[in-house]
Amino acid sequence: MKVINALKIGVMNIFNRLGCTVGSNKELEGGITESNLLHYLAAIETRTNDILQMFTACQQAPGVDSSQMF
Repeated sequence: MKVINALKIGVMNIFNRLGCTVGSNKELEGGITESNLLHYLAAIETRTNDILQMFTACQQAPGVDSSQMF
């Protein structure tokens, strides 16, 4: 149980740092549990992909210094 609780805390920290939101996803309501942990990880993956796409778009835009954006 110690490992699971530490994992929940770590996943929630990443979720919050990336600016993920619960939104209309009912699986994420009520905080992290063992049964919805994968839903939180899926939200983290989606948000990470969005951030990477924005970064790539900034790098491809002419005259944009992407190092100043992040």
